[in-house]
Amino acid sequence: MNWKKILVSSKRIYINQGIISLLKKSPSFLEKELSYMIVKILCENTSFSRVSSIERNSHKFWYLKENSHDIHMAEIDEFMETKLCGESIRRRNFKFEDPFVTVEDDVMVRGSQPIAFTSEGDVIKDVHCFAHGSQGLVYKRLGEYLSDLPQEFITTTHNRLDHISDNSSDPKRIDTGAILNYEYSNYYIWLVQEILKLRGIKYYENISNNSVDLILPESIPDYVDELLNILGYPQRNRYYWNREPLNVKNFVVTSYPEPTKNQLSWLKESVINNIETSEFAENWIYVSRQKTEKGRKVRNYSEFSEVLSKYGIDIVYCEEMSVEEQVVLFNSIDGVISPHGAGLTNIIWGNDLTVIELFNDVIQGPFYIISYILGYDYIPYQGDEIVSIKRKKDRDIFVDIEKFDSLMNEYFQLK
Repeated sequence: MNWKKILVSSKRIYINQGIISLLKKSPSFLEKELSYMIVKILCENTSFSRVSSIERNSHKFWYLKENSHDIHMAEIDEFMETKLCGESIRRRNFKFEDPFVTVEDDVMVRGSQPIAFTSEGDVIKDVHCFAHGSQGLVYKRLGEYLSDLPQEFITTTHNRLDHISDNSSDPKRIDTGAILNYEYSNYYIWLVQEILKLRGIKYYENISNNSVDLILPESIPDYVDELLNILGYPQRNRYYWNREPLNVKNFVVTSYPEPTKNQLSWLKESVINNIETSEFAENWIYVSRQKTEKGRKVRNYSEFSEVLSKYGIDIVYCEEMSVEEQVVLFNSIDGVISPHGAGLTNIIWGNDLTVIELFNDVIQGPFYIISYILGYDYIPYQGDEIVSIKRKKDRDIFVDIEKFDSLMNEYFQLK
């Protein structure tokens, strides 16, 4: 058990709610930690199938056209160190390997959030995370699945978990399917880690002449629904997950997506070819977070907005726009300024952009990596954090107005 975590949580409840509340809640703490420990042991005894280890000459394994070897993490790390500074610098755990697509026969999908099991009972890891990365999300989903099973269905044989022993003798069946599932509404993760899977899925559809049903969360964000319609996946090609076991005769597996240039270009072209875009204009926008509840707002916004107005920079709120409106906007602009946030995902629709990203003390990497890959001019600006909430990465930003005005003046003079 994580006794340190229990003690910290207990102290917080004692300070905020008193001794009576602490005594009432103590049993649930212990029960939760004990359950987590049991699930962790079961997960560690589970076999994980890495599709990426399949023989490359398999007639059901295809590489997608890519030049991943042209991207070097050492260069990105050097870029980070020379241009960025902060208490914490975080980048995604990319290796930039060539993407692939393959098909696994007779797969069972189970769990409160869908998990793919081979006919031998192994978890297909590639569906949920990078083959070289952490198994945290797989553990989380598998833990939820195991917690929902009656005890008599959980058995282990030869240090493996026998997942096929639950009471689903007659599951629903579909011919061909693939999982696109993220249980939260984060725009960046949906586009870069889930929607990008469609490149491999579309490739399989073209060479096999099979239509692939997408296994989706029971409820998807509106922007996912809009993107799927734009990309040619109407309701008839969607299977909304309802926690009931599902047998998939031909289960399509793509490598977990990485934002390589070809991947991002495929997504951009696939979307833009299906909507009407505008003429390019040499204008700038500021993606505001002032209406969000999640933090990273500019605290001295009144003075800051005067600087934006001085340089003719329009203020936009991505959360109030449709996907098509965001694509059209970002495809037509010359530059964008924004605090770190999911709205910057839209730079993938741009053309030769300049990106100015505002940070507090926590530097996070997705958008300078994408800017680097797409050849954009990227300028980080670090303000002073406002200690208003405990979660450091979401603290508001105080912008030095004189310093920011000087940055904008210098940039626009160079242009």
